[in-house]
Amino acid sequence: MARPTERDFYYEALRLNDSKDVGVAKKWWKVFTEVIKRNLYYGQYCYLPELGWFDCRHVDEYIQEQTDPKTGGKVHYLQPERYVPVWHNADDFINDINGRAVTQAARKRAKNHVMSQRDYERMMRMQKLEEENNVLKEIIAVENEHKAQRARGGFSALLAKKLNGKNGEQDDVPTENEIGDGES
Repeated sequence: MARPTERDFYYEALRLNDSKDVGVAKKWWKVFTEVIKRNLYYGQYCYLPELGWFDCRHVDEYIQEQTDPKTGGKVHYLQPERYVPVWHNADDFINDINGRAVTQAARKRAKNHVMSQRDYERMMRMQKLEEENNVLKEIIAVENEHKAQRARGGFSALLAKKLNGKNGEQDDVPTENEIGDGES
């Protein structure tokens, strides 16, 4: 399966929101990314509800030494001081992707029978997806059976046609009695 494109992302978001305007989806995505960039620029931290958070790791200025492929000599580059964003997944995001409680905190909640609202929502969503998947499997099984029956029927008709001749006449196909046992 190929990686989805930016356009696929927008269409998926629009489909889930029962909308059709790609321009609106692009506009809102640009707003969200701008909020993330500003939060990281001014505070080195940005929380995304139900997904996780970004924070920034500071990298000091340093000199990088590389070999020049043309001369074979050493070349020195100054790498500037910078901040690198680091992504941290929220536990609920990890559990949602897996469709069940896989993080330590979620397993502990399940063991103690103290489920969160998000845990119940995940369970309901997974049950619904499982039911839809079972219905699709049944539909596919019925379609495959119909295809197999049509193929068997077509093969039987072809075999009967070959055995009976094109006009329903018997072909000169020897029977076992006509062939004999090979002893003459």
